[in-house]
Order: sequence, then structure tokens, then C-alpha cells
Amino acid sequence: MNANEMAEFFQLFFLFKKERKEKMNIFDVYCESVKMELEKMSGKDVEITKVQKNNTTITGVQIKSEGNIAPVMYLESFFEDYKSGMTATEIAEKIYRTLSEHTGSDIDISNISDWKYVKDRLIACLIGQKGNQDYLKDKLHIDYLDMAVVFRCVLNTTPGVGAASFVVTEAIAKNWGVSLEDVVRATSNSPMMDDFEIMSIGEALGGLMPGFYDDDEVPAGPPMYIISNKIRLYGAGLLTNYKAHNALREKIGGDYYILPSSVHECIAIPADGMDPEQLRAMVRDVNATMLSPEEKLSDNVYLYTYDEEIDHVNCKVA
Repeated sequence: MNANEMAEFFQLFFLFKKERKEKMNIFDVYCESVKMELEKMSGKDVEITKVQKNNTTITGVQIKSEGNIAPVMYLESFFEDYKSGMTATEIAEKIYRTLSEHTGSDIDISNISDWKYVKDRLIACLIGQKGNQDYLKDKLHIDYLDMAVVFRCVLNTTPGVGAASFVVTEAIAKNWGVSLEDVVRATSNSPMMDDFEIMSIGEALGGLMPGFYDDDEVPAGPPMYIISNKIRLYGAGLLTNYKAHNALREKIGGDYYILPSSVHECIAIPADGMDPEQLRAMVRDVNATMLSPEEKLSDNVYLYTYDEEIDHVNCKVA
């Protein structure tokens, strides 16, 4: 696989993940109209909230559920349909139908203040330090190269809706009666951090476009692997997981570069014969053209090497 072919496959993967979100003056009108329709359909209070995510703020809608955490759906996901002619009523019906199918998945919040309950539900999430200084001010976090690790408690996952989860703040940790070191240790031992998948680029493209791509159709050359967790959310945090790196090293057979393709997954490629500047240019192009702000992780590329004498994985900005 030459450089042009590798760039083509790299970009093709993100072309089918692309979620470009436009903000216009009609967006607020659209949100309020959908909210009113949802209230009519559900007979319950509906709340629209601004949710601060990595590098940006997005708009969530939630049908209130007393005593439980109800799923949140993000209105940006349906805004293109609205601009293309779908009515607020039709969008509200789609949202309400999806949420109604998962009413049994509401999460009882009575246990979220119990450290013994939450500690096995923690995952590490990576975000870029650049542009997130304000976001990180009240979050429990540690530095990781030029990125930051924040910690998220995943209470439940619902297919087609997402995950019921929350980011651990300093105030939440204080309420649990634990330190940053306690949270780091619990996250390292969390069963959720071991629930990862490593797929070839052909397998990943085949999943996005069934019947169109498989490994036999990827040009010969350095293999590329996608690494993420099985819930496909915040999977880049697996870069902090030693078991994940062991699995990658077995797949690749040596040192490798990590391309931080988004906060949800990363791409690994053998280091031999690769030009890090060329890889960095690919990452920056995808970040600039195919990712929404909250998905962007970093413009850099990272080299991972293994020291056999001390059984340790070294990493650095390439």
C-alpha cells in the first residue's frame, strides 16, 4: 500500500463516519419546535440542555423521568433532516419512538453515590488539552502526552441511543470520598477497560459498508488496525490500557504509530518504513474536514515502542 492508497483508505473510513453539524439561526426554532411536539406526545416535561463536550457544546433533548436517568438524544443529529424538509413533528416522532423502545433501560440513580457500585463502571477517556482548558477545570484528570485523561462512569448502554454515563468531576470524587489516585487505580482495574476490539481497516470498512469491502480488497502493504471499545464510545482511552497495547503489538509484530483518529477510536500502523510527518498530515486533514469538534482528539501522531528488559511500553509524540 503506497502513501496515496493509505491516505485514501484512511479518509474513506471517516467519510462514512462523517457528522458535519451546521449551526444556523433556525436551529433554536427547530429545537423549541421539537421540544413542544415531544411534550405533546409524551405528556411529560421535556428538557433541552447544552452539553459541553470535547472542544464544543452540543444540544441534548431528554424526556424527564422521575428518579431515573433517562436517555439523552442530540438534536444536531436530526438538524440536516429538518433543513431538508422533514417537519419538527416527524423528527419528534422519530425521537419519541426511539426513546420509547428503551424506556425499560432507564437507570436507577440511587447507587451512583456508592463508590463500590461505580468503581467497576469507570473508563478512561482521552481528550485534547488544546481548547479544553476551561472544560478540564472542574474535571478529575491527568495529563497524557499532549492530551488529557478524564474518567467517565458508564451506567448502561442502549443500542441506537447511546450510553447513560457521566464524567467524574472533582466534586463527584469528593462525594465518593476518594482521591485522584483511587479513581486512576479503579479505572485501570475496571472490567470495562478490558472490553476492547482490534479490527483491520478492511473489517472496519466492511462493517460500515457491508458487502463492499473486506480484507482481500485492501491493497498489499503495511496493515492498519482500528482499536476501540465494544460500545464504540470514547475508545481512544484504551491508549492508557497496557493489555490493549500488548494485543496491538501481537497483531503488528513490533513498534507502531498511533493515529488519533477521534475520541472514539484510534488507528495503529507498523512503524517500520513510515514517515511520521506524512501520517501527521493525514490526521490533520481528517480533523479539519471530516470530524465534528467534539470528536477531534489531536493533530499529532504517537510512536509506541516496547522495552523487553523491563516489560514496558514507551510512548512519545512522533
